[in-house]
Amino acid sequence: MRSPRRYRSGPIEYVQTLGIEEAKHLLETTSTPIDGVAAAVGYRDPTSFRRVCARMTGVTPARFRDQSFVAPGLASQWRRQRCMPATGSRQGVTRDHCPR
Repeated sequence: MRSPRRYRSGPIEYVQTLGIEEAKHLLETTSTPIDGVAAAVGYRDPTSFRRVCARMTGVTPARFRDQSFVAPGLASQWRRQRCMPATGSRQGVTRDHCPR
């Protein structure tokens, strides 16, 4: 287990970081409701989870999921769509976003 001293944070920040890292994984890989993710990583109050997640990731849990969630089996389709040249409603999505 990693030591809080190694990361120069207090015990509360350390535990929050571990919980948010697990929550990010759940948000990216499952369709579990956000309240369920909060409970799974130890938050009794979903509002508190949302606040801590937003502070640590820069976005709300819902926005984080929208930006990163790819349904199982659709990853290759998603990559093809993301790698299309910018046209029409896809303006702003360029080949620069393609995984190499």
